[in-house]
Amino acid sequence: MPWDGVRRGNDLTNATAIGFQAFTDASNKVRIGNEYVTVVESNAGSWTVSDARFKTNITEEVKGLEFIKLLRPIVYNFNPEKYESFLLQKYPDSIKAKRMKDMRNISSKAAQIRQSGFIAQEVQEAAKKSGYDFNGVHAPENPTDNWSLSYEKLVVPLVKAVQELSSKNDELEKEIAELKTLVQSLGNKNIVTPLSQNHEPAFAALDQNVPNPFNHTTIINYTLPQQKIRAKIMVTDKAGKVLKEINLSGSGKGSVQVDASVLASGAYNYSLYINGRLIDAKQMLVK
Repeated sequence: MPWDGVRRGNDLTNATAIGFQAFTDASNKVRIGNEYVTVVESNAGSWTVSDARFKTNITEEVKGLEFIKLLRPIVYNFNPEKYESFLLQKYPDSIKAKRMKDMRNISSKAAQIRQSGFIAQEVQEAAKKSGYDFNGVHAPENPTDNWSLSYEKLVVPLVKAVQELSSKNDELEKEIAELKTLVQSLGNKNIVTPLSQNHEPAFAALDQNVPNPFNHTTIINYTLPQQKIRAKIMVTDKAGKVLKEINLSGSGKGSVQVDASVLASGAYNYSLYINGRLIDAKQMLVK
């Protein structure tokens, strides 16, 4: 059986091999060059038919972040000799010997290149886990066929992922703008509540925390009345759950430092209570 670049005897159809000692191992596959080729070049790039007139059953069921987050980018070396041996596994020994001899005379530059990419089997598993009907992975169709991956088809879920991130960013920017407006409105309040019934100069006040928003710690200034009281500042989440309770003492102006390093980013309320009465409440933002 002479070597002609195309495998015989396996009922392959619509298979094309182009280049020195290139051959295909599955139907409906085109192979350009052998495994030692390191550059496939064209001034025009590559093109895929993408005409609306010929596309049917169009949906937008593309998985974005859910799929992309499951992928594992890697750096690796490709072993062309091992791949060559795999392709020739069903060939006669005479053809294998000639083929391997010819390959040894070719510079093994391809084996030295550190390549970046993915593993086709892992990409297929990620598609299954995310419920994505992804056609960018070719699974073996016969014992001598190999896994392969279309990197250009990964552009579509990547675009979807960027769109999803952009949408989330827009939502976050809108929420931040609303929270800033709320904080400003709360900061403009200066609630002073008289505690005594005989009109003595006994007042309490709660100031806006500084800085706000903040990352780890912030300062809350307050004013307590002159008479003996029980006072505390309580920090709660949006649901009203008490996260911190700070007892206050003394009278007049004072301040406390609040450590929120264990709190997640978001909006929280803090309130001043005197003798069990709610005096004032404000909102603070943790970045």
